[in-house]
Amino acid sequence: MILVAIERSGELLVPKGDTTLQSGDVVTVLSLSGVTDNLMRSFEAK
Repeated sequence: MILVAIERSGELLVPKGDTTLQSGDVVTVLSLSGVTDNLMRSFEAK
């Protein structure tokens, strides 16, 4: 999985090594076919 972009408060961010996700972020990811369910679970609220 590669985190490609983060939309936060109307701004588009390109993530770097020290970027942290915040509640409300909209993320764009690139992943292999067939991993969607596991990927989505990793982003669910706990």
